[in-house]
Amino acid sequence: MPNASNASSPYISHHTKMGARSDRLTSDLIVVTVAYNSLGPLKDLGSDLSNQEEHPHTWIIVNNSPVSSPLNIQEFPGFTCILEGTQGAGFAKGCNQALEWIKEHHWHHWAWLVNPDVRLLEGHEISRALDACSNNPR
Repeated sequence: MPNASNASSPYISHHTKMGARSDRLTSDLIVVTVAYNSLGPLKDLGSDLSNQEEHPHTWIIVNNSPVSSPLNIQEFPGFTCILEGTQGAGFAKGCNQALEWIKEHHWHHWAWLVNPDVRLLEGHEISRALDACSNNPR
């Protein structure tokens, strides 16, 4: 895992408490969410991700409202990483920031781009996404 003190990275924080997911499988999937003033929907999505049969490897939130709506890592599941985006930057810029960060850290996982207002209520959406990915070459 990267170190939060790395000044060249837009990395804000990452939970290190892995016990919260020890009873669940950890998948080969990184969920990327670009947020702009979305705290309520992000909390709902975090709850949905925590209740999946398989947790994502990491949930990367790119906060494109760090000035008007800063995020506190303690409000999110233990597999969350928050990257500070640029105030008002668009969805594409936020996605590119997250994907570049994944590449820089040599993670070789599938990335699933999920809007903050998406609900994953069935509990097996990550498993289904991974099944779909496994049928396609990397």
